[in-house]
Amino acid sequence: MDKGILIYIPCHTDFNQALIQGEFLRREFAKFIGTEKDKTQILKLVLSVNAFNPSDVQMDKAKEIFDDVLCYPNSYLADVNISQGFLIALQHDYELFWLLSANDKLTEGTLERVLREFHYDQSLDLVILDQKGPAHTIEVKDMRLINGLISGVVYRTSRTRQFFNTAPFFPWTGWSHLAVLVACIRGNNGLRIKAIREEMFSQASQVISQNGLKYVHSFYGLLVQNVLFLENPHEVKKYLRGFVRQNFFLMHLYSQRDSNSFGKVPLINPLHYMSWNSLLAESILKSQTPINYVFYLLMKKIPFERLQNIIFFQSIHRYITEKNQSKFK
Repeated sequence: MDKGILIYIPCHTDFNQALIQGEFLRREFAKFIGTEKDKTQILKLVLSVNAFNPSDVQMDKAKEIFDDVLCYPNSYLADVNISQGFLIALQHDYELFWLLSANDKLTEGTLERVLREFHYDQSLDLVILDQKGPAHTIEVKDMRLINGLISGVVYRTSRTRQFFNTAPFFPWTGWSHLAVLVACIRGNNGLRIKAIREEMFSQASQVISQNGLKYVHSFYGLLVQNVLFLENPHEVKKYLRGFVRQNFFLMHLYSQRDSNSFGKVPLINPLHYMSWNSLLAESILKSQTPINYVFYLLMKKIPFERLQNIIFFQSIHRYITEKNQSKFK
């Protein structure tokens, strides 16, 4: 096993941001290794470019920064490019693996902090970044203490790499990285994690209406994927009720893109990306929790996203969310 870390960065039109990310990581690693007696640790950077044609100048720059540059101008859809990172990790044998978004801006010292946490505690399987709860080191047997951010998890591969092949089965849900984590936890009957509360990276803000268009497949895909991993019928019903009640204010937003499109264009068309997820999710809701399904249909009619700046609605939203989180956790 190679002593060091493999960092895989998938990108699209944010190619230049990926270059900035790579340059930053090189500088941070140089500072870290300069303070270490052991100079054998390696930083391997892999860039995977999806549905974007870099110029010759851009490609030359990328090859200066990254060890490997993989280019798929027309081949992949976004979530396939993300899940491929786990297969790239399987092609190598690095001690640590990090799937890192191109536009999650790292704070100074983040890479060093991650490397030192794994060095200080050789029993750690994961380091969880940007944790919203308290900082802690703990053995986990489920996903409740692990956030869903792509950049938010760094793996020690000794006990996790055997489950990386889970990823290519789930890019259609938008959450293949979470499927890998579930497989790792179940396959090892738990993982030891270190959760870091401090802000390790910042995410670019997005217009909420754009989220509704771009991420509808992952909104519904999360429901479908989580149901697939639940074994107890009672737990399935409990989860479905919790999902609708915690996300009622998003139902209209994420139902707009495909409301009039089914049957009119191929389901694999990038402009109609993974639209079957909403059909699957609604079928599951209808068959498993019919009353909950009726409530879901009502919520789809109300454009809550237009009310997001109204203080009264914010208070109601916060109250219901907190109440549901305590009830369904």
